[in-house]
Amino acid sequence: MSDFSDWVQNEIAERVSTGTIAATGSFLVKANNVFSKDYVALAQGTSGQILVSQGAAALPTWIDNVAFDINILDVDTIAAADTLAFYDDDGAHNNKITFANFEGTLDHDALTNTHDLTVDIDHDTITNTHNLNTDLDIIGLTAANISGGDSIPYYNAGFLSNRRITFTSFEGLLDHNNLKNTHDLTTDIDHDSIVSGTIASHDTTATGVQLNTLTGGTTADLLHNHSKLVASDGSPDPAMSADAAGNITAVAGLNISGHLSLIEQGADPSNPAEGNINIWQSDGTGFGDDGDLVAETQAGAVTKTATLIDFSLLNTSNV
Repeated sequence: MSDFSDWVQNEIAERVSTGTIAATGSFLVKANNVFSKDYVALAQGTSGQILVSQGAAALPTWIDNVAFDINILDVDTIAAADTLAFYDDDGAHNNKITFANFEGTLDHDALTNTHDLTVDIDHDTITNTHNLNTDLDIIGLTAANISGGDSIPYYNAGFLSNRRITFTSFEGLLDHNNLKNTHDLTTDIDHDSIVSGTIASHDTTATGVQLNTLTGGTTADLLHNHSKLVASDGSPDPAMSADAAGNITAVAGLNISGHLSLIEQGADPSNPAEGNINIWQSDGTGFGDDGDLVAETQAGAVTKTATLIDFSLLNTSNV
């Protein structure tokens, strides 16, 4: 065989018909025996098989599987338009798909998750738009003082979703009347921590439990005219006291720099105690006539009543 004939046969062996490859999906591999080139005698394989000519006899065979060495490929970052190969189970042949379509077909719920979300996800770069029910590790949060612009998470019943509110707005919505009070203000407040100060000069109305005792019998130097503040039971050291009925008792004399006004009574007062005297102006309903000044006294368990001034006997200028 001439050199020219060898060259022609080699060229024919190396340049396989693209039409045949397209029709059968096959690829022709040339053997090391250059004389095995009788392609007419080769039977066509099924679609998807590979035609291999090998061995000393150069007998061609069709095979189904070929090992693919993925390590010889260049390393690169895949893009949306790049293509992935896959076997189509429905069509029973090999196909390709773009990475964008492949990624869009994946269902993340079907993927296996072996990560610990508390440590493996970079929370500084991830954006979560999903509703996630999970326990909040509040102990793991950094302790800090809350301020007006800080936010508090809460569940909004109207929108059926989680929302947030500033501390200022949250505090403003609280009604102290609705807060539960389990403290006894007479025992639970540390009076030693109350800061002393000066009471401003203004009228003050005291209500509630009466003040019965001042520590040490606090005396008059801080009160007007060296008098003492006392309670209805006479403690601690009364200069003047008033009982629950409104009766005022002076320990010593009662000096009046102005005048003493008596309002006429529609009924006689109760009998005075032993050694006491009642003086009042009658309106004529009880003892005496209207305008009379009446006195009632008790001595030796005997009560006597008399008219000190008879209004009807008075003129307009003298007694």
